[in-house]
Amino acid sequence: MSQEEVDRIVDEVDIAGTGVINYHEFIAATFPVDKYATQERLASLFQKFDTEDSQRINTRSLRDAFTKLGHHLTSQEIEEIMNEHDVNHEHEMTFTEFKEMILDHM
Repeated sequence: MSQEEVDRIVDEVDIAGTGVINYHEFIAATFPVDKYATQERLASLFQKFDTEDSQRINTRSLRDAFTKLGHHLTSQEIEEIMNEHDVNHEHEMTFTEFKEMILDHM
């Protein structure tokens, strides 16, 4: 491999931006997401975030779900998540948008 190829791989895998790949980043990069992120598991996770049982995740249900998980996000953080992953810009995430968000971050 050329140095350029190695640098590109490190850049893609180095989530923390430290210039090196730590153990967790290595495991995440080699983890077979498609094997473990089944449709059923993603649907179950979606239901945990769909706190209003509306088949959509809005800002309120996103905040509630994160709070139940012990993560208190600011309004700005919630908005950033929605803006990045709400493809239709309806201030709600469908299961498809949610699934893409999860797979993009694995």
